[in-house]
Amino acid sequence: MADSLEKKFETIGSGAYCGHFLQGDYVVKDGQQWSNLWDKVNSINIPPPALPLIDFNNDMVIAVFLGTKRSGGYGIKISELRETDNCLEVSVVETGPAPGGRVTMALTQPYHLIKTSLTDKEVKFIR
Repeated sequence: MADSLEKKFETIGSGAYCGHFLQGDYVVKDGQQWSNLWDKVNSINIPPPALPLIDFNNDMVIAVFLGTKRSGGYGIKISELRETDNCLEVSVVETGPAPGGRVTMALTQPYHLIKTSLTDKEVKFIR
């Protein structure tokens, strides 16, 4: 097994409500892609928050979306980044409501957006 190093990252945004309704994982390496994704995530916010500035010469954005759920109590987060000789491994933790627990009866769209240093290695999402 190849040695791996934990890689630092910074959360740009996360929550239970956004304008991205489908499940998906993204690696964003340019300003236009970032602007489009940010606009979609924040399409439900009036006014939408300002686009965070990212230096795509040095950094990239990784985003994970759980998709639309029928209630609250769901979540998704990037818990760790590990860089190996061959790839960047993105550890994603998905959570759901406890059996019999109380939850918000509203549609939710859990998401997590992070910024990390740029790499050209393959990005693998691990759940």
